[in-house]
Amino acid sequence: TSVIIGEAAMNQGLNVVMSEIHGMSQRGGSVSTELKIGDFNSSIIPEGNADMLLSFEPIETIRGLHKVNKDSKIVYNTHPIVPSSTNVAYPSVDSITNSLKENFNHVLPIDATKLALEAGNILSLNMVLLGAVTADDKFPLSKDTVIDAMKNNLHKKFHDLNLKAIERTKEKKLVDFKWIYKIIFITFSISLLMSFASGVTIPSVPTVIGVLVVLVFILLGVVFDMIGVSVTASNLSVFNSMSSRKVNGASV
Repeated sequence: TSVIIGEAAMNQGLNVVMSEIHGMSQRGGSVSTELKIGDFNSSIIPEGNADMLLSFEPIETIRGLHKVNKDSKIVYNTHPIVPSSTNVAYPSVDSITNSLKENFNHVLPIDATKLALEAGNILSLNMVLLGAVTADDKFPLSKDTVIDAMKNNLHKKFHDLNLKAIERTKEKKLVDFKWIYKIIFITFSISLLMSFASGVTIPSVPTVIGVLVVLVFILLGVVFDMIGVSVTASNLSVFNSMSSRKVNGASV
């Protein structure tokens, strides 16, 4: 998975550094790798600095939480893998999900195992998760470049299977509903305040001042319209690339 993401980033002209794959998968242990997109000298992500955590299992998600912060995106497979070497009860996946959502702003639990099986093979699980990630508008890599990297790293007979797996999650997006509700509330409050202020002040002031107040309101509307049009017309991938290199003012 990390190789596919890294190659996709390079195909988009972005610099990539990736750590070695750590772990003992052949003995049933966990495996992890760290990847940075941008101009970095080290592949190791400091604690609390990861922009995204992509995990294949709920408990492994918890193991990686020291790398994220409350604004990091956490995408994980909800299907548990219960260790055979312990008698300790596996915690409730719902309790894990609820706890994550209480402490982090961007959490996307997805039953990637089920979607992979529906696509045709459990081996496509990683592409199901990648499909969910690329559906996020703020992810710096396009779905097309990820698909091209997948085709370049997997045998041709697996292409259709993995393409189907990606499509299984095309509707899954990391939507920040808290941010949406916050903007709606702020916008409504400002509109209400401006309407009240104009209704109270304009009738009691001279005509010239009233006209100036109206012009100020019109000018504010024009400025915010310009900002809105600029945002919708901008290329997010450029800003994401700049943000990954810690360019001042590029955070989105």
